[in-house]
Amino acid sequence: MNAEQLAKLFHDTYEFLAPSFGYKIREASARPWKGVSEQNRRLMVAVAEKILLVLNEQLQAELDKHKDAMAMKFMAEICEAIKQIRATVTDRK
Repeated sequence: MNAEQLAKLFHDTYEFLAPSFGYKIREASARPWKGVSEQNRRLMVAVAEKILLVLNEQLQAELDKHKDAMAMKFMAEICEAIKQIRATVTDRK
């Protein structure tokens, strides 16, 4: 999902849910995404872009943690396999 798609989704969802939270959108400002002023659309897209960047950074940090944990587990398994090979070689001597 790109920033404009997120901004449109937020706009459409906000207008859809607002009444169920007791908020009445003024008729003068209630309009579909295509009817939103260019300036307001650009602002919402910029906000959505920032949100996507923050989410991407958080996701990347989580992914890095998991990659590090997986690498450490893999190294431990390799070390254990090497110990077993050495033990087998030593037993054959």
